[in-house]
Amino acid sequence: MPGRLLQGIRGSSVAALAALAGCTSEDPLLDVEAGLFAPKLEGDVGLSLPNSRAVASLDVDGDLDLGATSFVPYVHGEFDLGRLNLAVSGFKTSSDGSSVLPAAFGNIPGGTAVTSDLDLALANGRLVIDVFDNDLFKIGAGLAAEWVDLKLDASAPSVGIAESISVQQIVPLIAAHAAARLDLPFIMPLRFDVNAAGITLDYGEIDGTVLDVEALLRGELGRVGIFAGYRRVLAETRGRDDGQEFEGDVTLSGWLVGFSVRI
Repeated sequence: MPGRLLQGIRGSSVAALAALAGCTSEDPLLDVEAGLFAPKLEGDVGLSLPNSRAVASLDVDGDLDLGATSFVPYVHGEFDLGRLNLAVSGFKTSSDGSSVLPAAFGNIPGGTAVTSDLDLALANGRLVIDVFDNDLFKIGAGLAAEWVDLKLDASAPSVGIAESISVQQIVPLIAAHAAARLDLPFIMPLRFDVNAAGITLDYGEIDGTVLDVEALLRGELGRVGIFAGYRRVLAETRGRDDGQEFEGDVTLSGWLVGFSVRI
């Protein structure tokens, strides 16, 4: 399944680059950003018994104790080629907790004490062409891809049972970008950026909807700057792995702060 997605992304990217070859500027700009992201996980997940389609939803915060806010490094790079814009970003977060399950999670019966661990790495790449651009506003559209590496483990030592949900997937997305420049008196030049990417997909044993939205306010002074903003990733997925049905309707969101350097 990941192979089919990779082929589709490669084909779309090659076609886009060929079509946009004349849209680059002579003086490309590279912005490198580093900061702190404070994500919090909310929503429901569920895992069925083997060879069963019945899935009980568990709240990731109240039922699995995985909803604590974490503070993790965040990196972002953006290559500005005039009307063509290429950006990549990524972060990695983890959480752990202990609770008593109100309902079954796979083979672990309801009423059992469990310890839970969540590891999530997310990387996003975006290729956008500006369809409108003047001194104050910019609007663009294009393609994106999101690499998701997720593992959720639940262990019940009292009954000797452990269950997990593991996802490693490249998700192709439709992307959009908007920016507004705010040159206010007596304040450093400001820029407000909104990036959004999403898709509804159905690939064999997994289907669902993914939406990733980021809004940032940037202050620029020469080649250095600062930024603050908010990112929200929504995923509503259903699938099957090793004979077990899994479902997830989760949101990962939090504040971003950091600094940037233009090279």
